[in-house]
Amino acid sequence: MFEKVGAYNLGGADQADITRTSYRGTFFSLENQDEAWLAKDFGSGRFGGDLNIQFTIYVSAISSTAQPFIAVLADDGGVTVPGENPDAWTDIDAAGAYALGCQLFGLAGWRPRIVELHGGTVYNSATISGCSLSTAYYARLVRSQNASTATLYIYSDAARTNLVGSAALTLHSIRAYDWAYAIQSYHAGSTQAANGYIENFDLGMDDYPIERGTPRGVARGMALGVA
Repeated sequence: MFEKVGAYNLGGADQADITRTSYRGTFFSLENQDEAWLAKDFGSGRFGGDLNIQFTIYVSAISSTAQPFIAVLADDGGVTVPGENPDAWTDIDAAGAYALGCQLFGLAGWRPRIVELHGGTVYNSATISGCSLSTAYYARLVRSQNASTATLYIYSDAARTNLVGSAALTLHSIRAYDWAYAIQSYHAGSTQAANGYIENFDLGMDDYPIERGTPRGVARGMALGVA
């Protein structure tokens, strides 16, 4: 089911660079130096095990060194994040937090890649080429718990049958994340900016109530009457 990102927490000193409607979060002139995010706290350990996250991404303009983040899952790893939780990418990095998501770059149109933040160390996949400006793409970010890998797939069609490209990253941990960010700024550098939106953000959660903090696999069994 699609997340109602219009109800997500909009925060940071530069939050005016992000707007939201029911199912779309839009970033406009979101600069590397800005502090802004659109996020929701789902409770301790909500996103554990295998993950299958889907979203639509559209980039209308991006400078060559801009690097906003979208579709990020994060937790603070038991440390106190400066200022407030949630926060911008560089701030949770400095606090030794953990995260997994997608980062955008303004290279040959634009290129996405997977990023993993592991206790204050950042790991990246290769970037995916072939994405044009002012064109909607349909992404899928998959984490396999058994293989300890994450793979980002970019498609040109909503049915996700026409693959533009993919990139994989070997993970350094399988975290059970708490927060989901539709949009997150970098909060370092200067005025390198990006415009675009994320829409139809699907975290792969089934449409039934889950007690806060219950692992997704356990909750699934409870809902089916097999736990």
